[in-house]
Amino acid sequence: MVKGIIMAKKRNLTRSGGPVFFHAWGSWEEGQYAEGTLVGTSQDKKYKRTNFHLKVEDFNVDATNQNDEPLKVGDVLVLNGCGILDKHLANVSKGDFIRVEYEGQAEITGGDWEGELAHSIAVLLEDDVNSESSSEDDDLL
Repeated sequence: MVKGIIMAKKRNLTRSGGPVFFHAWGSWEEGQYAEGTLVGTSQDKKYKRTNFHLKVEDFNVDATNQNDEPLKVGDVLVLNGCGILDKHLANVSKGDFIRVEYEGQAEITGGDWEGELAHSIAVLLEDDVNSESSSEDDDLL
């Protein structure tokens, strides 16, 4: 070893997976959804909100990346931070399986934002997703 040079620990590094997909809530249509594993978060620089990163396993939302490539299973969809999403995901951890459903917009009826439209978003946790699927399956029997 050469004196004065610190040898870095050898690490197994791989390129992070694929492109990231952004799909603003204003582009979602009522009834569209995405479900998968929460793989991380990031801070929105403009609005100072937490964005949630979802590795998609099933979806019906039409999202494309910066290269105009369509979203596919295994891609990461960034869910833009907003008040209702922050509230729903407050107790969700990295690695949890969730389903996010867009329910449209509703007028805010009080407070500083009264009269403004807000996005309505439902979040189902893994137990909720499984129980919904199993009840639908029971109807088929």
